[in-house]
Amino acid sequence: MTDVPLPECLPKPEEPKAAEPQQSPQQPQF
Repeated sequence: MTDVPLPECLPKPEEPKAAEPQQSPQQPQF
């Protein structure tokens, strides 16, 4: 049961992390 929450939490933080750097460069341009 502990293996289920682990993999689920991993993919979740990975998505927001990739969007952060993409939005960062766009914000300063504005």
